[in-house]
Parts: sequence; C-alpha cells; structure tokens
Amino acid sequence: MDGCAAVRQRYRTIIAFHQDEYGDWVADLACGHTQHMRHNPPWIERPWVMTPEGRQHHLGGRLECRQCAAAEGRPGERTMTDGGVDHATGEGSTDMRGDDA
Repeated sequence: MDGCAAVRQRYRTIIAFHQDEYGDWVADLACGHTQHMRHNPPWIERPWVMTPEGRQHHLGGRLECRQCAAAEGRPGERTMTDGGVDHATGEGSTDMRGDDA
C-alpha cells in the first residue's frame, strides 16, 4: 500500500454528534469510534461545534481516527493538526478538513 492510501484509510466519516457527560461535543465516526470536538479558546478554536448549523455542516466530513491508526500499528501518527490539546488524552487534537477556524 502506498503512503497516500495509508493516510486515506485512517480517515473516517462523521455520522453524528453527541455531548458527553461534561457537555463537550463528540463526533461519532462511521468506524464506531468517537472523537471530542471541543471549542476551548484559546487552545482549541472550533466555534462551529457550538451551533446546530455548524455541526450539520460537518456531518459527512472525514476525520482522522486515532484509534483506527493505533490499531493499524501507527500510534500517534497524524497528518493534520490544529495545535490544540485534547484534554481527555493530553494529545494534540486533529483538525477536520482544515476549515474549522
């Protein structure tokens, strides 16, 4: 498998959003995994997640699934980041399609 195909396989479609027990928004991915989509300025800027319209716009978008990447033997490998920190894991958070600023 070439490098481009490996990167494409780590990305999963967002099928829904839900809120966790703290009120943070979480993306539900087609692979069955989830990923937090926090808006926590100044560290993480995702104002779109705070509105129903913003979340609706990102449904069907693709997001790198860290859990699938780790299962494939590439833990921590990322291609796009927004420089934020996922406070649940302490890792840098991923940016969807680069257009969530």
